[in-house]
Amino acid sequence: MASEKKASFGSKVAVNLEGKFQDGTVFDTTENDIPFIFEVGEEDVPEGFSKAVDGLSEGETITVVLTPDEGYGFRDEALVIEISDELLEYEGLVAGDFCEVNMPGIGIVEVTVVEIREHTVILDFNDPLAGKTVVYKIELLKIY
Repeated sequence: MASEKKASFGSKVAVNLEGKFQDGTVFDTTENDIPFIFEVGEEDVPEGFSKAVDGLSEGETITVVLTPDEGYGFRDEALVIEISDELLEYEGLVAGDFCEVNMPGIGIVEVTVVEIREHTVILDFNDPLAGKTVVYKIELLKIY
C-alpha cells in the first residue's frame, strides 16, 4: 500500500487560504481566485504559515493562529522614515497607499505611505501585518 504524500519543507504546494484578523475581518483570501502557490519554508512566507502546511496531505484543511513572532514580525518604529520628496515619485499617492521603492543594495520594497508633507514623504517599511495576530484557514490543494 502506497503511503499518502505529505507536504514538507522544500515542497512546492498550492493552497486556498483565508486570512482574518482576530475580530473576524478578512484581509486576504483566494476564494474565487487562483490558489496561492509557494515553497514550504521559503523566506517570503511567514514561518508559522509554513509550519502549519508542513505535514498536511492534499485535501486537508487546517486553521492556525499566527502571533507576530511566527507571523509578520513586530512593528519597528525605526522603519517609519521621512524622506525627501525628490527621492520618490509620489504624484497621485495619498496616505494609506502602498507603493514600491527601489532601495540601493536591497532592491524593490513595498512600503506604506504614512503622510505627504510639503517637501518630504513619511514611509512605513514595516509589513502591514507586523504586530498583528492573524488567523489563517488553509486548505492544501496540491503538492507538486
